[in-house]
Amino acid sequence: MKVKLKLTQYDFLENKENVIAEGNAILDKNQLKYKENKENAFHFVTFTSETVRLERKCDISSTTILNNGKWGHSTVKSPYGDMEMKTKTYNISMQDREWSVEYGVFSGNEEVLHQKLLWVMEYYS
Repeated sequence: MKVKLKLTQYDFLENKENVIAEGNAILDKNQLKYKENKENAFHFVTFTSETVRLERKCDISSTTILNNGKWGHSTVKSPYGDMEMKTKTYNISMQDREWSVEYGVFSGNEEVLHQKLLWVMEYYS
């Protein structure tokens, strides 16, 4: 099903808000497929109430596994090699037209990213 999508990132460490993607997307049950605004990157988001899988396909690709209230991991693949990081998921919410996940990314014991991603969808024919 085609949907209009707006993805907003709330960065809690930098105290910033940024619209990452806005436009058309494909919603297939619990998976969203869309293109990022500023990059030639494709995103595949698979969502359940317990786990979110974020995949980004581009020159620098990544796969992030977020487990509700638990530790997960993120792998970033670039021409310079792979980088592995731990993730900690604070909250997953899956409503009819709004999906969100709040999580942190850790380098060692330091949280280097703490953000909330909010996908808002509008259905159309």
